Amino acid sequence: MTPSPSDSELEVRPEPKKATLLQLARIVASGFVMIGRGRDYEPGAPAIDPVRLIILAFAGTALLIGALVLLVTFITA
Repeated sequence: MTPSPSDSELEVRPEPKKATLLQLARIVASGFVMIGRGRDYEPGAPAIDPVRLIILAFAGTALLIGALVLLVTFITA
């Protein structure tokens, strides 16, 4: 029978704080250019809400496509 760990041996991790909108925007922008930053994946990194991340990714994609369409329209006009 294995001894049960005492309270001092148990590692208690604090709950990670939620990512701010600016942090999510930076994560999405680094994803667009395929540059992953190590601090986004470290154990102390803020928690990312998947719904907010997906919404921000769609908004960023729409802005990127809109900017490209505007650029092409401006160049060909």
